[in-house]
Amino acid sequence: MKLLTNILMSVQVIVLPFPVAIALAVSEVRPATAADPTPILSAVEVIAKHKSLIESKAHTFKRRCVPGDVKYREGEDRYAQTKAAFDSWIETLKVALDLEVDFNDVPQFGSTLNNAVTKAVAFSEFVDSLGERCSVISSINLPATIALIAKDLMEAAMEIRKQYVKEKNEGKDRIKKDLDNLKLRPFEDT
Repeated sequence: MKLLTNILMSVQVIVLPFPVAIALAVSEVRPATAADPTPILSAVEVIAKHKSLIESKAHTFKRRCVPGDVKYREGEDRYAQTKAAFDSWIETLKVALDLEVDFNDVPQFGSTLNNAVTKAVAFSEFVDSLGERCSVISSINLPATIALIAKDLMEAAMEIRKQYVKEKNEGKDRIKKDLDNLKLRPFEDT
């Protein structure tokens, strides 16, 4: 029973608090505005959830593999590629917000998003394919997952854009700072 309790507690600590903490932090720090903050909080929660899931996979990977193993280096590289793609999408989102463009009119926005999601799903599949001590146990191809995650993140970005265009400079800066906080942590910090 103690082992089960420890496992459940560790899952809560790793996966659950982050999106809740981000949503609470955003709602507590921001002054009340005339606009309903619910859509942007939901959008931030969607992005935070995907960020947390990717970082949780990195943590799982580091429990399964040890430095020095060939698979460890491969996993570290895959996470670095995922981080670069995800952070690039966040930066592209920030620039698109500043330019006040419709995301559907900017093909680069969609391709940056799809690249980030594809890298994240590939990293997740890689981690799921490994057993303890980096033994290969399975491999899964989930292209439908990529489409669903990309759709979730695009909808979140559009909600953020709706709020962004309503804000004054201070509010716009705050939204961009919130987006910076949604970038992936370095591999060592997961």
